[in-house]
Amino acid sequence: MIKMKSLYMVGLISASLLIGCGSSSSDNDNDDGKKDNDDSSSSLKSHNQGQACLKCHATTQEPILKSGATVYTLLTAVNGTANIATGHRIQLKLSDGSTLITYTSGNGTGNSHIKPTATTITSADKFTATVINASGSVIKSSEINSHNGGRFDCNACHTAGGLNDAPGRVVNQ
Repeated sequence: MIKMKSLYMVGLISASLLIGCGSSSSDNDNDDGKKDNDDSSSSLKSHNQGQACLKCHATTQEPILKSGATVYTLLTAVNGTANIATGHRIQLKLSDGSTLITYTSGNGTGNSHIKPTATTITSADKFTATVINASGSVIKSSEINSHNGGRFDCNACHTAGGLNDAPGRVVNQ
């Protein structure tokens, strides 16, 4: 009977230690409360993937952005880090054929963006959006000149179900 009680207590202690070792947040908060934005590691970093970037970053939340997007591996992926394409960014090719604007990696794995100072695109400018891999090769492209400068919040249209004629998520394949 004493042996059974001892085994039971060891089991309870082991279980409580294992539970205490798990991650408490999928947001990967740092000790200072800020979100981890290292997009170079193989672990996924969370920062509102799939949500409309400019809803927060157009005027009120730093950094202020001109455009932002999340690249996924699945056209119908839901918001979050599932099905995130790591190491990919967005690149815009203006209709004049000579101007390329490459997004920088943003907070959270799969996110990329451009700041207002990075481009002078106006709402009248047409462009082709492409997904590039880490070496800069184009992996996926929208229809030629299918976007304009009034459509810079990529995730606002590129949702899991697609809005405003977008087929779904921005994908890397």
